[in-house]
Amino acid sequence: MTLRKVVCVSFVVAAHFSLLTPKLSADNPTKFESRVTPFLAKYCFDCHDDETQKGDVAFHELNGVNADNARLWKSIWEQVALKEMPPKKKKTQPNLEERQQLAELIVTEMQRVLKEKGGFYEHLHPSKGNLLDHDLLFGELPKNLEPTSSPARIWRLHPQEHFTRLNELISVEPPYDPNKPGARARGDHVPTDRKTGTNIYLGIHDVLDWVGTNFSLHHSLKNITPILSTKVKRGLQHYPHLYSVNSSETLRIANDAETIIRFMAYGPDAKAFQFADHVSDIDEKHRGIAIYKGRTILTKHGVPQGVFFYKKSKRPITPVHDLMAEPGVNDERLKAAVDFLFEALTLRLPTVEESATYLGIVKQSIEELGKEQGAILGLTPIFLDRAALFRTELCETGTPDKYDRVMLEGQELSLAINAAFSYLAPDTKLKQALKTGRLKTREDVKREVIRILNDDSIRKPAILRFFREYFDYDLASKVDKDDNLLKKAGGLSKSKSHRQLMAEMTTNTDRLVELILKEDKNVLSELLTTDRAILPEKLSDQGYFGEMSKNGKIVGKPVVPDSSKKKALLPVQAKDLPGIIVDNSDAKVMGEWTKSSRSKDRVGSDYLITEVDVNEKAKALPPLKATALPGIVVDNRDAKTTGYWGKASGVKNHVGSEYLLSRTPGSKAVYPVKFPEEGKYEVRITIAQHANRSSKTLVTVRHKGGEEAFRINQRISAGSFNKGGSDGYFQSLGFFEFPSGPWDAVEFSTKGGDGLVVADAV
Repeated sequence: MTLRKVVCVSFVVAAHFSLLTPKLSADNPTKFESRVTPFLAKYCFDCHDDETQKGDVAFHELNGVNADNARLWKSIWEQVALKEMPPKKKKTQPNLEERQQLAELIVTEMQRVLKEKGGFYEHLHPSKGNLLDHDLLFGELPKNLEPTSSPARIWRLHPQEHFTRLNELISVEPPYDPNKPGARARGDHVPTDRKTGTNIYLGIHDVLDWVGTNFSLHHSLKNITPILSTKVKRGLQHYPHLYSVNSSETLRIANDAETIIRFMAYGPDAKAFQFADHVSDIDEKHRGIAIYKGRTILTKHGVPQGVFFYKKSKRPITPVHDLMAEPGVNDERLKAAVDFLFEALTLRLPTVEESATYLGIVKQSIEELGKEQGAILGLTPIFLDRAALFRTELCETGTPDKYDRVMLEGQELSLAINAAFSYLAPDTKLKQALKTGRLKTREDVKREVIRILNDDSIRKPAILRFFREYFDYDLASKVDKDDNLLKKAGGLSKSKSHRQLMAEMTTNTDRLVELILKEDKNVLSELLTTDRAILPEKLSDQGYFGEMSKNGKIVGKPVVPDSSKKKALLPVQAKDLPGIIVDNSDAKVMGEWTKSSRSKDRVGSDYLITEVDVNEKAKALPPLKATALPGIVVDNRDAKTTGYWGKASGVKNHVGSEYLLSRTPGSKAVYPVKFPEEGKYEVRITIAQHANRSSKTLVTVRHKGGEEAFRINQRISAGSFNKGGSDGYFQSLGFFEFPSGPWDAVEFSTKGGDGLVVADAV
């Protein structure tokens, strides 16, 4: 089954649920009884007349549908449709067409009779899809059937779709990058974090720095979570009949709307000292501390005052911001804010009447409450507009054909096409097709659908959601496993990581689905049988995905196809290469180096390696004194530290009497430098390497033009990172412009480290 066929099936099945039979109306009880009674007499009275009454059920006095016998008629409908009645042992059986005619008659009559008594809707529930004979879906159809159509319906937005629209109001997500097709882009659904769940953090893109760990940051920022819910826990979830918006959801939407509008207008809710252009601009008394009840403490939970933001916000600047940025109000700015919010939430422009209605609400609110409170409260009802929570397919305009069918048209058709793929507004070309009258025929719809399918820049989370629900692979993290047994079997590097790993694999499987859809060959078959998987390049738990040996104790690494392996290159000679080549035989070396020819990816007969590269141990070099070194040297004793740092001197490649060590989350060491004059300076750091160090220590250089972050491997010797100029002690990070005077130039941080972080000399 190809991708296009999969998309079409999702529409066709919905149409087949109720209208794949000749159109039979039951406008009055007489017509109903004249058609149903002969069926019961022919196939049912043998077992359920006044004499037999098997199961204490008799049909001979069953005259029409009413509130008292509705349950019995429902049972007849279900059992006849499922071919449980008449019993299979009976030789005389109704044909497929007769069964469908009876089902249509009963459902239509129950809708009519129960309309004023709570209504009848059970035939619309997805579980009733099994009442439709599979021969009608996949077999040869009877010749006298009328063409199918879907009933008029109202779709409540899927929770992911609603949440993605809210995120669009407050976040600027990157556009699709064809060079990074697996990266999240604008239009993709809001992902679920393996630890914190599904959240939108207000101001997360504006964060400059914070106190503590990532958990501290998440705990300190305002956030919103998905509001709308689904009733189906397994399988396909998105059906029009199942969902409404209840009172508790309405209240949450209103509360979150106020939070979102306030953020759109003013940005992060923070105090003046929390905004800066650069980390070094933050007042010293606020850096590295968390403020709690008037006391300065370090807390892993974090507090709002422990987060610092860029002065220039990276949030979307919208008419809501413009409305609140200037003093006073006028109709032009009010209308711009109303129309912007309405289009962003409903994916269409408001009508003249809709715009006037909401403009009047905002004006009245401002008049009664003042500009700030009034504007925020007055704009909130737009979030609760029917079109912001539901999408209609009512076909209220258009001319019926001879089968009384009306084709979707206009805005309803445009939004229906868009909803099959996207959570955001239709793209420019689809809007233009609607505007210029090129969205009226089946051929027009087919043209736009194929165009959207072939355009990777248009994100299609609705298609990805279909496969998530079809295969339920996003439920993997909820499957309980014995972590200790998994660890003993070699499947986990540490216990308690199964759920986190499965949450990561959900995202990786999303990417696998996208790749197989891109291939567009036997999609469902390939997804069901593929032996491919998407794994991170540096997955610590690779054994988890390997093949277990027969003894159940050893787990091998995942098998990588030969086509995916990097093939070893043969050595090349310098004389055979273009340009000017200087081989290691001509290099001027300092310290001890060893020749090796083990790796074939080299130039010449050999290459040089240091002793520390071979043994992952530091060569014993004597400590240096800062006063004996040229340049500006700042030792760890002069560093400004936060968090916990211990002192050590076991490895001798350092400056001064000791160096600092830490693996405590949130720990930082900032090195202040007093520059004698403005200019370009080379920045070097000592490493004091050892096997227990972090292989990705975060070192940030704060220069005049901004800051640059490096990940330093402190397990290997200085000079092995990315720059030359190593002398066994110092590692060059490059040349940077600095102003004259005092400047916090270099910061060491334990953030993201995987071992002990060393902070020695700069």
